[in-house]
Amino acid sequence: MKDNLLQESIDRLVRYALANDDLAGLLRTACEALVEAGLPVWRASLDIPTLDPNARAMAHKWWSDRPLSIEPLPHGPEQEGVFRESVIFYLMSRGLEAHSWHLERDEGVEEFDLLRDLKAQGCTHYILRLVGFGGDMAVRGVALSLATRRSGGFTAEDLRIANRLVPALALGAYRMSLARTATETLSIYLGSR
Repeated sequence: MKDNLLQESIDRLVRYALANDDLAGLLRTACEALVEAGLPVWRASLDIPTLDPNARAMAHKWWSDRPLSIEPLPHGPEQEGVFRESVIFYLMSRGLEAHSWHLERDEGVEEFDLLRDLKAQGCTHYILRLVGFGGDMAVRGVALSLATRRSGGFTAEDLRIANRLVPALALGAYRMSLARTATETLSIYLGSR
Protein backbone atom coordinates (compact mmCIF):
# COMPACT_ATOMS: atom_id res chain seq x y z
CA MET A 1 0.00 0.00 0.00
CA LYS A 2 1.47 3.32 -0.98
CA ASP A 3 1.89 5.72 1.90
CA ASN A 4 -0.48 8.29 0.37
CA LEU A 5 -3.24 5.65 0.11
CA LEU A 6 -2.57 4.67 3.72
CA GLN A 7 -2.79 8.33 4.76
CA GLU A 8 -6.11 8.64 2.90
CA SER A 9 -7.43 5.66 4.89
CA ILE A 10 -6.30 7.24 8.17
CA ASP A 11 -7.93 10.54 7.16
CA ARG A 12 -11.17 8.69 6.30
CA LEU A 13 -11.20 7.09 9.77
CA VAL A 14 -10.63 10.43 11.49
CA ARG A 15 -13.36 12.13 9.44
CA TYR A 16 -15.78 9.31 10.26
CA ALA A 17 -14.95 9.50 13.97
CA LEU A 18 -15.53 13.27 14.04
CA ALA A 19 -18.90 13.07 12.28
CA ASN A 20 -20.44 9.97 13.91
CA ASP A 21 -21.03 8.26 17.24
CA ASP A 22 -21.29 4.75 15.80
CA LEU A 23 -18.49 2.42 16.93
CA ALA A 24 -19.72 -0.35 14.63
CA GLY A 25 -19.50 2.03 11.68
CA LEU A 26 -16.00 3.06 12.76
CA LEU A 27 -14.92 -0.59 12.79
CA ARG A 28 -16.55 -1.17 9.39
CA THR A 29 -14.74 1.86 7.95
CA ALA A 30 -11.38 0.59 9.28
CA CYS A 31 -11.95 -2.93 7.95
CA GLU A 32 -12.97 -1.66 4.53
CA ALA A 33 -9.75 0.39 4.41
CA LEU A 34 -7.67 -2.66 5.36
CA VAL A 35 -9.35 -4.86 2.75
CA GLU A 36 -8.90 -2.14 0.11
CA ALA A 37 -5.20 -2.14 1.04
CA GLY A 38 -5.06 -5.85 0.23
CA LEU A 39 -5.07 -7.25 3.76
CA PRO A 40 -6.86 -10.61 3.97
CA VAL A 41 -8.96 -9.61 7.00
CA TRP A 42 -11.74 -12.12 7.56
CA ARG A 43 -12.84 -11.01 11.04
CA ALA A 44 -12.13 -8.00 13.24
CA SER A 45 -13.37 -6.89 16.62
CA LEU A 46 -13.46 -3.74 18.69
CA ASP A 47 -14.32 -4.37 22.35
CA ILE A 48 -14.77 -1.40 24.63
CA PRO A 49 -15.71 -1.27 28.33
CA THR A 50 -18.92 0.47 29.27
CA LEU A 51 -20.41 2.10 32.35
CA ASP A 52 -23.69 0.28 31.71
CA PRO A 53 -24.74 -1.65 34.85
CA ASN A 54 -25.93 -4.50 32.62
CA ALA A 55 -22.78 -4.93 30.52
CA ARG A 56 -19.07 -4.95 31.30
CA ALA A 57 -18.23 -4.17 27.65
CA MET A 58 -19.66 -3.97 24.16
CA ALA A 59 -18.15 -6.27 21.55
CA HIS A 60 -18.35 -5.05 17.95
CA LYS A 61 -17.50 -7.77 15.42
CA TRP A 62 -17.00 -7.39 11.67
CA TRP A 63 -16.69 -10.25 9.19
CA SER A 64 -15.94 -10.13 5.49
CA ASP A 65 -18.65 -12.70 4.80
CA ARG A 66 -21.51 -11.88 7.20
CA PRO A 67 -23.23 -8.92 8.88
CA LEU A 68 -21.53 -6.90 11.59
CA SER A 69 -22.71 -7.67 15.12
CA ILE A 70 -22.76 -5.85 18.45
CA GLU A 71 -22.97 -7.94 21.62
CA PRO A 72 -23.03 -6.85 25.25
CA LEU A 73 -20.64 -8.73 27.51
CA PRO A 74 -22.62 -9.03 30.74
CA HIS A 75 -21.51 -8.61 34.34
CA GLY A 76 -21.87 -11.40 36.85
CA PRO A 77 -19.91 -14.05 38.73
CA GLU A 78 -20.09 -16.58 35.89
CA GLN A 79 -18.91 -13.94 33.42
CA GLU A 80 -15.93 -13.12 35.61
CA GLY A 81 -14.67 -16.68 35.07
CA VAL A 82 -15.23 -16.37 31.32
CA PHE A 83 -13.28 -13.10 31.28
CA ARG A 84 -10.37 -14.61 33.23
CA GLU A 85 -10.10 -17.30 30.54
CA SER A 86 -10.15 -14.80 27.66
CA VAL A 87 -7.40 -13.63 25.33
CA ILE A 88 -7.92 -10.07 26.60
CA PHE A 89 -7.26 -11.13 30.20
CA TYR A 90 -4.22 -13.09 28.98
CA LEU A 91 -2.67 -9.87 27.65
CA MET A 92 -3.78 -7.71 30.58
CA SER A 93 -2.46 -10.10 33.24
CA ARG A 94 0.95 -10.22 31.54
CA GLY A 95 1.22 -6.48 30.87
CA LEU A 96 1.25 -7.05 27.10
CA GLU A 97 -0.07 -4.57 24.55
CA ALA A 98 -0.29 -7.09 21.70
CA HIS A 99 -0.06 -10.79 20.98
CA SER A 100 -0.37 -13.01 17.94
CA TRP A 101 -1.53 -16.62 17.70
CA HIS A 102 -0.85 -18.76 14.62
CA LEU A 103 -3.83 -21.08 14.68
CA GLU A 104 -2.41 -23.26 11.89
CA ARG A 105 0.22 -24.24 14.45
CA ASP A 106 -2.47 -24.68 17.13
CA GLU A 107 -1.11 -21.78 19.19
CA GLY A 108 -3.64 -20.98 21.92
CA VAL A 109 -6.22 -23.42 20.56
CA GLU A 110 -6.15 -25.64 23.65
CA GLU A 111 -6.09 -22.64 25.99
CA PHE A 112 -8.83 -20.39 24.61
CA ASP A 113 -12.37 -21.21 23.46
CA LEU A 114 -12.37 -18.23 21.08
CA LEU A 115 -9.25 -19.42 19.25
CA ARG A 116 -10.56 -23.00 19.09
CA ASP A 117 -13.80 -21.69 17.56
CA LEU A 118 -11.99 -19.45 15.08
CA LYS A 119 -9.72 -22.30 13.98
CA ALA A 120 -12.78 -24.51 13.43
CA GLN A 121 -14.09 -21.78 11.10
CA GLY A 122 -10.87 -21.82 9.06
CA CYS A 123 -8.99 -18.98 10.78
CA THR A 124 -5.19 -19.26 10.50
CA HIS A 125 -3.90 -16.21 12.39
CA TYR A 126 -5.36 -14.06 15.18
CA ILE A 127 -3.88 -10.81 16.49
CA LEU A 128 -5.07 -8.89 19.54
CA ARG A 129 -3.97 -5.41 20.53
CA LEU A 130 -4.91 -3.44 23.66
CA VAL A 131 -4.82 0.34 23.36
CA GLY A 132 -5.09 2.27 26.61
CA PHE A 133 -6.65 5.69 27.00
CA GLY A 134 -4.48 7.98 29.11
CA GLY A 135 -5.53 9.74 32.29
CA ASP A 136 -8.15 8.75 34.84
CA MET A 137 -10.84 7.79 32.34
CA ALA A 138 -13.82 5.70 33.39
CA VAL A 139 -13.29 3.75 30.16
CA ARG A 140 -9.61 2.83 30.18
CA GLY A 141 -9.05 1.52 26.66
CA VAL A 142 -10.11 -0.64 23.77
CA ALA A 143 -9.26 -4.14 22.51
CA LEU A 144 -8.77 -4.51 18.76
CA SER A 145 -8.34 -7.81 16.95
CA LEU A 146 -7.80 -9.03 13.41
CA ALA A 147 -8.11 -12.56 12.05
CA THR A 148 -7.44 -14.09 8.66
CA ARG A 149 -8.10 -17.36 6.90
CA ARG A 150 -5.13 -16.97 4.55
CA SER A 151 -2.62 -19.81 4.71
CA GLY A 152 0.43 -18.57 6.58
CA GLY A 153 -1.53 -15.76 8.21
CA PHE A 154 -0.74 -12.06 8.05
CA THR A 155 2.61 -10.90 6.66
CA ALA A 156 4.93 -8.39 8.30
CA GLU A 157 3.75 -5.80 5.72
CA ASP A 158 0.09 -6.54 6.57
CA LEU A 159 0.86 -5.88 10.22
CA ARG A 160 2.73 -2.68 9.41
CA ILE A 161 -0.29 -1.36 7.53
CA ALA A 162 -2.74 -2.42 10.25
CA ASN A 163 -0.57 -0.84 12.95
CA ARG A 164 -0.61 2.47 11.09
CA LEU A 165 -4.44 2.52 11.29
CA VAL A 166 -4.60 1.59 14.99
CA PRO A 167 -4.00 5.10 16.46
CA ALA A 168 -6.79 6.66 14.34
CA LEU A 169 -9.17 3.79 15.11
CA ALA A 170 -8.40 3.93 18.85
CA LEU A 171 -8.70 7.73 18.94
CA GLY A 172 -12.06 7.52 17.18
CA ALA A 173 -13.24 4.90 19.68
CA TYR A 174 -11.98 7.09 22.53
CA ARG A 175 -13.91 10.13 21.26
CA MET A 176 -17.10 8.15 20.77
CA SER A 177 -16.77 6.47 24.16
CA LEU A 178 -16.14 9.79 25.89
CA ALA A 179 -19.19 11.35 24.21
CA ARG A 180 -21.38 8.37 25.13
CA THR A 181 -20.16 8.38 28.75
CA ALA A 182 -20.83 12.12 29.09
CA THR A 183 -24.29 11.79 27.54
CA GLU A 184 -25.24 8.84 29.76
CA THR A 185 -23.95 10.57 32.89
CA LEU A 186 -25.69 13.85 32.13
CA SER A 187 -28.98 12.05 31.34
CA ILE A 188 -28.96 10.55 34.83
CA TYR A 189 -28.77 13.98 36.43
CA LEU A 190 -30.54 16.16 33.91
CA GLY A 191 -32.82 13.79 32.00
CA SER A 192 -32.53 12.56 28.42
CA ARG A 193 -32.96 16.03 26.90
